[in-house]
Amino acid sequence: MSQAYRVTPEEAEALFKLRVREQSSLTATGAPSNTTFFDISGIREPLMISNGLREDEMPSCLQEAEWTSPVPAVAGVPALAVTVASSQGAAAALEAGASRIYLAAETSQYGAQQWTADRMQEAVDLVRAASVELGFHTPHVSSAREEAAWVVMESLCPGPDCVLAHHFGTLAGARKHFPGAAIVADTGFNVLNTRAAEALLQCGVSCVAPSLEAGLEDVAVLAAHPGLELELFAHGPVTGMLLDHCIIAMNLTRGGSRDVCRSICGRTAFSLRDQKGETRSIMTDQYCRNHIMTARDVALLPHLPVFLRMHPASLRIDGTLYSPQLLGRIVRAYRDFLDLYEEDGDVPGPAPELWEPLCADSPRPWNLGGYAQSVTRSASTLETKKRIL
Repeated sequence: MSQAYRVTPEEAEALFKLRVREQSSLTATGAPSNTTFFDISGIREPLMISNGLREDEMPSCLQEAEWTSPVPAVAGVPALAVTVASSQGAAAALEAGASRIYLAAETSQYGAQQWTADRMQEAVDLVRAASVELGFHTPHVSSAREEAAWVVMESLCPGPDCVLAHHFGTLAGARKHFPGAAIVADTGFNVLNTRAAEALLQCGVSCVAPSLEAGLEDVAVLAAHPGLELELFAHGPVTGMLLDHCIIAMNLTRGGSRDVCRSICGRTAFSLRDQKGETRSIMTDQYCRNHIMTARDVALLPHLPVFLRMHPASLRIDGTLYSPQLLGRIVRAYRDFLDLYEEDGDVPGPAPELWEPLCADSPRPWNLGGYAQSVTRSASTLETKKRIL
């Protein structure tokens, strides 16, 4: 054994005490019985999607975290950023009042919602004509295929206002291809504390999107940090799991990995249903990766004043899986409330009759995601399971 891996008995005991669970992570995916409650200590273990958990619904009220009100990094209400997967989506978001448009890096094969050079150019022209900020998403995974997309984006829009970097690889790509663009560290960096945010600022990042697992207290601490601008994920579907293997083809076709795909995901929408009845949509992107979405979309609208009091620099709506019509209605609801909040900062949150019709028309129900669940601060996996089973 190398000297670098030798530990004393005392060090080994200390490492053992720091373990997360007795069993491997496979126990969370359904191999054991749901009623056995493995990992009853689980103090440091984040909650995982499994067949033993039911996702929370939208709470009727939200207890604000105790925190120090920051000096606003940006005066006024935050910018309203919207991610789109088509020029029609861009047009709907712009008409509804979006102040920044991100062009999605990963788009669904269902319904032929794929970017082409002409479609992307049309979206770029729409955004430029509206005189609002234009940004690009970057993919969850970077390989030679994704690298080729950078060249296309660079030729269509050599000077975007900002780029959403999902990890250090795409951060380097953003600095290489778009040196003048502001870089927003996306949720993929999993920022949960100020030290992580400071490290990204030193890498040239101008704004940080907190981790999707960040609870309200985590976001409050980040918001109170001097000089740190936040972009909050405000609305949209969440990728709970990303697979390189296509589970649709594996279950519905007889072909192997070397056979030609029949692209059934482009003609039919698919989802998974677990033993608790939770339905999770499957989005197959242009690289044939499966994005297994959480059962509920994140939506801050019902409790928006709580988050606005943290003075984020921007709010982001992910409209990639919404129809242009629904996306326009969602963006308009946020824009109307932001305008009202700018006039009167004491205004309460939107009344249920204003947002419940949107929730009813959404392809998935809403909740607050990690903001309300405090995933990183759960005292015990067992206690959480008892609470929501």
